[in-house]
Amino acid sequence: MSRAHLLDGLARASNPFVHRPGRREENWETSFQAHPDIQVTLTTRAQSDDEIWGEWEFKADNGDGSPAFWQRGVIIVVVGSEVIVQSRFYMEPVEAPND
Repeated sequence: MSRAHLLDGLARASNPFVHRPGRREENWETSFQAHPDIQVTLTTRAQSDDEIWGEWEFKADNGDGSPAFWQRGVIIVVVGSEVIVQSRFYMEPVEAPND
């Protein structure tokens, strides 16, 4: 999947009450530019009809192994005609452990 295709899908699916209309593409593009090495992991999921709940981890590092960006949480998506038609993000920053 190309970055443009991913950005388009994320922008169309983002909740309009969370992101200002017309800015959603910029929000996602800014995130990908700031963290080009971002690792996205789906750790678990559950599905009921057209609603899918997933537990996610988004992580990028500073190049030295220390986290520059680290979030975990739940994303709930609603699928219609094999396309995400709605999404709700419940992501929170993760604090790096003290060594």
